[in-house]
Amino acid sequence: MQALYYENLYAIIRPILDARRGKTGHIDLEEKSWALIERHTDRVMPGFTAKLRQNSPSLSQEDVRFCCLIMMRVPNAILADVYGISSSSIAMRKQRMKKKFDDFVQEQTLENYLNQFGL
Repeated sequence: MQALYYENLYAIIRPILDARRGKTGHIDLEEKSWALIERHTDRVMPGFTAKLRQNSPSLSQEDVRFCCLIMMRVPNAILADVYGISSSSIAMRKQRMKKKFDDFVQEQTLENYLNQFGL
């Protein structure tokens, strides 16, 4: 099981590492790379995106994608490159994401809250 996890984690990270950089210097992921990220997140954590969308229907596609990267433990520095923002802005984005969920999440980290959808 652990080997499958790391195989899928690598499949998720690979498009990020291989992506070309846009004019602003951030990582420019194509739609097929995002689809791959979601597919492998669901492979590692069966039904993660469906459960997340069902529990929080107001989440945008971009929100779900961000949650996938968070669940796969993508470092803040790489997240910053993907979104073209500073690492400190990633922390702020996580806080804004928490507000999109129920009040229960406010008492824990976004990562811990999202773990319930990956079980």
